Amino acid sequence: MKPAQPKMIELPRSQVEELLQRAAAVLCPEDYQFFKAVVESYAYLTDLVEDRSTTIQRLRKLLFGASTEKTHAVFNTP
Repeated sequence: MKPAQPKMIELPRSQVEELLQRAAAVLCPEDYQFFKAVVESYAYLTDLVEDRSTTIQRLRKLLFGASTEKTHAVFNTP
């Protein structure tokens, strides 16, 4: 069974900042820092996807890191 597609919501930056302020008031500092990082990462990725000059290759590199080694080189298999 396929998971349900998440509902997309759009918030202006000002509302995102208000949300982060409210979260800071109720979360412990470690949880708040994690929540803030997730929200900021999502906003950054959304901006990149909306930018038509961003390539799929750039997004992959950003999300998964650069592919620097091949499996056969690491395990020395022919």
